[in-house]
Amino acid sequence: MTKPLSLLTRLLRLQTLFSDRRKWTKGEYVTRKANHTCYCFVGGMNKIAGKNPRKDFLVVAADEAIALGFMTLSEQGLVDVHRQIVTWNDNPERTIKDIRHRIAFGIKNARLMSKNPDYKPPPYQPETTK
Repeated sequence: MTKPLSLLTRLLRLQTLFSDRRKWTKGEYVTRKANHTCYCFVGGMNKIAGKNPRKDFLVVAADEAIALGFMTLSEQGLVDVHRQIVTWNDNPERTIKDIRHRIAFGIKNARLMSKNPDYKPPPYQPETTK
């Protein structure tokens, strides 16, 4: 049995996936454009987790939702978090820069969470300039 990837490893791989702006999309979990496959934020997280975004039930791990600022430790309900992330990703004003900023925020929190199990990530603050 393969050991699950750590939160930090998953977020670093997500950062690598979306380092190519052509790999990000809105409105669909996964799609083909030109000669490459594109993923929305949730579709990318599921690809990294080894799930097939076209076939598997798409979920967001609680640790990912917490590190990325979509959920606090006291909240419940991953279905609502999933919808929140999809809505955030599909916002007409959302850009790849926003996606990368949120992933960097998650990576920073994942590093702190791995060093201190009592660390609670602060609320996400979007960049003020686009």
